[in-house]
Amino acid sequence: MWHASDVAARARASQAERVATSRERLLDAAATLFVEHGYHATTAALIASRAGYSREMVRVRFGSKLGLAQTLIRTSYRQSLEIERTSDMTGIEVLSAKADRLAELGRTAPIRVRAAFVLGFESATSARELEPEFGPWMTLVEAHFVADVEQAIADGSARDVDANKAGQLLLTAATGGAYTALRSGDAAAAADAFRSVLELIANDPES
Repeated sequence: MWHASDVAARARASQAERVATSRERLLDAAATLFVEHGYHATTAALIASRAGYSREMVRVRFGSKLGLAQTLIRTSYRQSLEIERTSDMTGIEVLSAKADRLAELGRTAPIRVRAAFVLGFESATSARELEPEFGPWMTLVEAHFVADVEQAIADGSARDVDANKAGQLLLTAATGGAYTALRSGDAAAAADAFRSVLELIANDPES
């Protein structure tokens, strides 16, 4: 026999699932449209229609099209830093794991990765309203790269390079790879470019 508390709990769970589903559908629809048409040509109404909702759903879930785009950028860059890191990993192994993570995102969520790249490039040109969201994440990602290179130098897995310049180079490689990905459709291009820099700074264990 169901109790009132059980019914209420199931209702709350069902509502939470509906909210999560609608958010993901809107993010996927927006990502596709941003890649196809760019930020400014994509309206909240188009996003909602592609996802199968009314325009009001964009406002309810994200506040606005800008809020949705900011969420897409935030989640994409946060996910790019999420790796299974253990205490015995060297700095180069950490960076290699991040390259693997970029490649994984390219395989499992290619349209969102490409959309984040599109929004990133537009934030520097025609969609300056995105810069307050995109800029800090770029700074944070670079800071993580620099810290990882510093660890790699300290543990001997990387050559004695300038960590700041190496971090900038890693970010530049990933960004350049992102541009290649947009032009070619190869979502793994950013990870491949990132790995090419790792090969340059990694210490040769046989040397």
